[in-house]
Amino acid sequence: MEAPYADADEFAAKLKLFLLDFREGSDVPDRGRLDSLSRWQMRVSGGALLKFLRFVKDAARMESVPELKEIERARKRLVGIFDEPGSIAAHDIFRMFRPSSIWMSTEEWSIWTAMEAESDAGLQFHFRYWSWWSREMPAALSDDLASTGEDYWLHCEGYRLLAEKASRANHLWRWNGARLELVIEDIE
Repeated sequence: MEAPYADADEFAAKLKLFLLDFREGSDVPDRGRLDSLSRWQMRVSGGALLKFLRFVKDAARMESVPELKEIERARKRLVGIFDEPGSIAAHDIFRMFRPSSIWMSTEEWSIWTAMEAESDAGLQFHFRYWSWWSREMPAALSDDLASTGEDYWLHCEGYRLLAEKASRANHLWRWNGARLELVIEDIE
């Protein structure tokens, strides 16, 4: 199958046009709509994104992840997929530290990837990072957590550098009404 884009610049331009149209001209998520829990989720998501950006920069410099050389050579764009708290963090972080990157919501991602010819499913022109929050717990923890009566959240994050090179992690957090507390890191 022939690539739908000439290069990463064309891919990025097309994706940005899609997002501009989808967002009806507004690119800035509304930070004021976030409640206290969502503000904490934004902080955690932003911290995880900064950690990933440091990993990409350090691994490329130290040549410890060979796939990053291909990403650099092809000038692939980082596409970040986030829920609302993560989108707000990504908007600020990408603007300051990686302006060529593109953030999008999980809803926007679903629509974009449904347009198969446009999605760059083989990761020829982009690489991905994702971060979102879920109430769905792993089966092994589900019953135990439900019996505590406490409010638990799963932070799901990961990346895909190439079609065959990916990593993901889930972290269990407890919301005590005032702040998020990490309970278990890297759970299955």
